[in-house]
Amino acid sequence: GWSSLVMANALTNLKKKYQGQIKKIRRNNPFELFILENEKKYLNLTKKKLKGIKQIKVNYFFSDVYMHEVHGCFATKYSNLPLCNPDFIYLDGPSQWGLKSKINNFTTAHPDMMPMSCDIIKYEHFLTPGTIIVIDGRMANVRFLKANFQRNWSYHYYEKIEMSVFYLNEKPLGKPNSIQLDFYKSHQILSHLNISCKISLS
Repeated sequence: GWSSLVMANALTNLKKKYQGQIKKIRRNNPFELFILENEKKYLNLTKKKLKGIKQIKVNYFFSDVYMHEVHGCFATKYSNLPLCNPDFIYLDGPSQWGLKSKINNFTTAHPDMMPMSCDIIKYEHFLTPGTIIVIDGRMANVRFLKANFQRNWSYHYYEKIEMSVFYLNEKPLGKPNSIQLDFYKSHQILSHLNISCKISLS
């Protein structure tokens, strides 16, 4: 729940600073946090940590995780996803354990396997240019996503802290997306590194 607390505090600060300046940006749920968890124990711990967060809306979702196939490759998927189109995704779950199914007797719930989430691939084409994905460790999962993404993602790996960052580096989809990207640029929310984004990961 610590990463959720960091993001909740960041969203609280962003809301205070920018709430009056985003009226032209077409986002149905600005400054909202969606937390997806497949272990009730950790979901409850996260709720306790975020109990004092009142300035933003926090949405909690519990979902079972199943084995799945993407282009014939094994991966895991949540059975239920939040109905939202995020512009920032922090991927550090689900774990490789606690799955509800196997495929051909295969499962990631084995000491020699590793996490392999595929949910982002399934809704990749709904994401708008400017979307940022941060992945905590999970290098096998990172390589799986890189191999299966179909859009123009810029990528950078921060070796010292074992963090991967993807940035959806494409032309705007239309006027609403252009306004959003112009807002990011004018407030230096994005600056031009080799991945076109500036994020504090320390």
